Amino acid sequence: MGVTMNSTATVARRAVRRAVDLGLLAAALVVAYWIRFDWDIPDRSFTQLAQVLVFVVGLEYLLMVRLRVVEGSWRYVTINDLGLLVRALYIGSATLAVLRLLGPSLDLPGILGQLTSIPLGVTAINFFTSLVAVGGARAVRRSLSESAEIRKATGEPATRTILVGAGEAGVAVARQLRLRPDLGLDPVGFVDDDPNKQGQRIHNLDVLGGVDDLPELIATHEPEQLLICIQTPPADLVRQLGEMAATAGIEVRKVAGLAQVVAGSMELRPRAIELEDLLHRDPVATDLAGLDRLVAGRVVMVTGAGGSIGSELCRQLLARRPSTLVMVEQAENALYQIEMELVPEAGTTELVCAIADVVDRQRIREVITTHRPDLVVHAAAHKHVPMMEANPVEAFKNNVVGTRTLVDACADGGVDRFVLISTDKAVNPTSVMGATKRAAERYVVAKAAEIGRPYSAVRFGNVLGSSGSVVPLFRRQIDMGGPITVTHPEVRRYFMTIPEAVQLVLQTAVMGTSGDIFVLDMGEQIKITQLAEDLIRLSGLRLGQDIDIEYVGLRPGEKLYEELGLSSERALSTEHPKIYRWQTAGEIPAADLAAQLEGVPFDQALVLRYLRRLVPEFETPTEGRPDLVLSDISETVDVTA
Repeated sequence: MGVTMNSTATVARRAVRRAVDLGLLAAALVVAYWIRFDWDIPDRSFTQLAQVLVFVVGLEYLLMVRLRVVEGSWRYVTINDLGLLVRALYIGSATLAVLRLLGPSLDLPGILGQLTSIPLGVTAINFFTSLVAVGGARAVRRSLSESAEIRKATGEPATRTILVGAGEAGVAVARQLRLRPDLGLDPVGFVDDDPNKQGQRIHNLDVLGGVDDLPELIATHEPEQLLICIQTPPADLVRQLGEMAATAGIEVRKVAGLAQVVAGSMELRPRAIELEDLLHRDPVATDLAGLDRLVAGRVVMVTGAGGSIGSELCRQLLARRPSTLVMVEQAENALYQIEMELVPEAGTTELVCAIADVVDRQRIREVITTHRPDLVVHAAAHKHVPMMEANPVEAFKNNVVGTRTLVDACADGGVDRFVLISTDKAVNPTSVMGATKRAAERYVVAKAAEIGRPYSAVRFGNVLGSSGSVVPLFRRQIDMGGPITVTHPEVRRYFMTIPEAVQLVLQTAVMGTSGDIFVLDMGEQIKITQLAEDLIRLSGLRLGQDIDIEYVGLRPGEKLYEELGLSSERALSTEHPKIYRWQTAGEIPAADLAAQLEGVPFDQALVLRYLRRLVPEFETPTEGRPDLVLSDISETVDVTA
């Protein structure tokens, strides 16, 4: 019964809308005659109007039906709908104009003669009056609907908001705010540094000025927040807005998924500014077709699959649909967590969880022999600098012996491609961790030269949010009320986001030849102090008032800044703008390196001696690095991992 009543009501509404369209078209034609004859239609023309009215209106309405104008919702009419209306009326007017031009030669009698003698002025005016009448009715219906939505919106006071950016993205945000009062945002106006936009009015909102005018505009308009409506805002701009907002005691937020909001595929969702926004880097372009050729339908293996980098590698590799994804991990719980995350997304891909230690030669060979991977990405490593200084034997076993064990097993097992995840700390290393990673690089390069396969290494710096990294540490210290501990006022590090780093790692897998060491373009190094200050501000706190920064001194193995290449290496550009290939000189053959590694006693002093032999450039802070003084060292958690 309810369905029948709803259907009847729908049919009735459609009939009313169509009747209104017909009435408006008829009224538009009458008005066109009135305007053409200065509001005094001659008897002859009035007779013509009476005879042609039904035919002209019928022609226009049939064209509206043909172009599906009448099917469009009045309540949600768009510029595209009005475009279809213009097309229908234009075709109708053009048809009448052609008939008028041909009329004298045709000399048709009766109603046909009247149709071919409609004045061109009437036809032209009728085009505009019909467009105003029919299009205007729809625009009025939409306006009334939006007004009703606003009246029905929640009674809670909306948050006064200044929109930063009056470009395409800002306009899309303003449009959604106008249509969605339930979002609880009351836009005050735009700010935009484009002088051509300043002073304009967009969606009934003024472009109030530029970013530098914000302090005055905040005082005048009293907004409660700034909303960034720029798809890729520069980090300096985000930081500037954050400082202005903090000074004024208001919030600064950013629109999540702005590209989708502009495309109309996602609703507006403001979010808080995150540290990644302050370290903005351009989106990474990835050769997805090349990666698909490398991965799709093949067997790929990731070691250290439960770690920060390893788990993201698994996510991105799974998206390329390998036949099998072998996840190797020593820590049972970490492997279980990534397995549970990926199972719903696996589809036809077989997920294999292999508990294994890369140092265990028999187990690693068993995994390689059983699953026969085409690509292996080696992310398993000990990476915490101070901890490895205290445990050099374990660092050597895992990072050097483990890499050698895995590379040899891959070479013997026919693995086509191999990628070692290395670090910028492998360059002129001053730490055990860096030295062990450099030794691992050398073995991969040497083995690649021996077997002639695309085995390579890729270096990059710190990744935000990885386990043991500086950001989680700082956040914990902020939650505890401080202080935030930084080793040195001038310490600097490269930073990347985890997804960005993994995208580039996989890109190097596509590009790798034999024995390449790739270096990722990580932009400029960032002061750790600045990072701490940004996190304090994002937490709504004030440095020196709510929380302090305490400098505790450099630790064993730590540098003031990181390096990306050795003096004996030469940077070569690649087809990817963010990836460089480093050409090394004088690498030791794999057999010689293997001989040096054979029978290394796992004794701390001997391990350090072997490391210096494998990595001649390895220097501790007291061996030629006067900027790193051991007497300044205090115990603290690693901020460089």
